[in-house]
Amino acid sequence: MNRLFIAHTHYIPPSLYEDCLDDVGVVVVPEFYPDLIDAYYGRIDYFNSIYDFISFFNTLDIPVGPLYFAIENIRTLQSVDELAGLKQAGVRSLQLFHHQNNAYFNSREGLTPLGYELLGAMEIEGIALDLSHLNDCWIHRLSNVFSGKIVVSHCAISDFLEAGNSRSGCISLKTLEMLIKMNALIGISFVNDTVAHSLGEQDDKCVYDCILNHFASLLQHFGRFNLCLGPDYFASNYFSKVYNRRLFIPECFNTISGYKKLYEDLLDLYPDEQMIRDVFWSHAANWYSD
Repeated sequence: MNRLFIAHTHYIPPSLYEDCLDDVGVVVVPEFYPDLIDAYYGRIDYFNSIYDFISFFNTLDIPVGPLYFAIENIRTLQSVDELAGLKQAGVRSLQLFHHQNNAYFNSREGLTPLGYELLGAMEIEGIALDLSHLNDCWIHRLSNVFSGKIVVSHCAISDFLEAGNSRSGCISLKTLEMLIKMNALIGISFVNDTVAHSLGEQDDKCVYDCILNHFASLLQHFGRFNLCLGPDYFASNYFSKVYNRRLFIPECFNTISGYKKLYEDLLDLYPDEQMIRDVFWSHAANWYSD
């Protein structure tokens, strides 16, 4: 394993690009809170727009590539008219909903008139629609009204989780099957609260095993499709305090050793090395470059 593509993250652990891999591709979510900018990049800055963050990020000279950006908090989008410029600046996807209703989408009523205008503009500009954090019902509905590219950049599969605990960021196998037919890109999250079988799981190894199980089971069930890595690195200490529960990604994934272990463990369970290479690199790299 010498190439790694991270399809959704708030920051990049330095060891991942300092560890002599040939390529590290990444899709970064712009951040606006100064304390989180400090936690991620070691400096306090204030940004008035998505462009400001992208300009800031490009000054960091982090040796990754290809590099793209994704809008997770749609409230930072100041106008639909911004899309053409954002695409040129490197934005490749936009998430319609992230825990809160907004000017474009309401979790009870769906798209607003401005939301329909936004989807039309995204189709014209070639910006993908990220359906992460939406439930199965809304994913089906929105997939029927959007003709552009679709991604679910960081999710888990509800069929693999403990029954009776509804979680944001999970989709069913039935929904996944529909998305596969649409050539959607699917990223598996590494966050315990999303991917672990039991809600509130705190055991590092158990969460790792759940991540491994997601990839192995999906490959065995569906074979080749656009499956990729969507770990979602974030300020875990900060958000653990916000949500009053410990949120984390298994420690091993803070270095390249965790990815090498996942690669080898997957190869033991699904002996098609080219397919696993594609999960780690080609599926996302090719999808975003098209």
